[in-house]
Amino acid sequence: SATDSPFQVTGNVTVATSTTLTIEAGVTVKFDNGKALDVNGTLVAQGTSSSKITFTSSAVSPAAGDWKFIRFNSSSTSATFDGSGNYLSGSILQYCTVEYAGAGAVPAINSLYVSPFVDHCTIQHNESRGLYVWIPPAGVTIRITNNIFNDNTGAMYVRASAGSNLA
Repeated sequence: SATDSPFQVTGNVTVATSTTLTIEAGVTVKFDNGKALDVNGTLVAQGTSSSKITFTSSAVSPAAGDWKFIRFNSSSTSATFDGSGNYLSGSILQYCTVEYAGAGAVPAINSLYVSPFVDHCTIQHNESRGLYVWIPPAGVTIRITNNIFNDNTGAMYVRASAGSNLA
């Protein structure tokens, strides 16, 4: 909750399969050196335009690559949308800032065979690519919209399978 923010991640965090981690608008999550967030279930991080969620380094003087990444593994939940393209459920990063990640040249946000919705995020100051989406299943819609990529080694990379929809 925002009232308990900021949160400091001192060990790697895993969101288990069939589990949802919800992060409220206005929360700051600070990662210690080399730590990561692995999502096997669902991550719902929905900030607002006036109350963003920040994923950042816990270092006093942050630098690119201080912490590892947010990774959506193959068992995590892809975002779903209604017929008008509105988000319904699944993993989402909306109105978030992801910065100072990418330790070991791993992208700050990784999506392996799933498709979270990434919308209105600022992805900046990362040691590697800001976003990496690797082959979501056919029929899955990949929505990466209204984002700002700033001062990353690379912006984003999307490798889609035949039948995937890019939006």
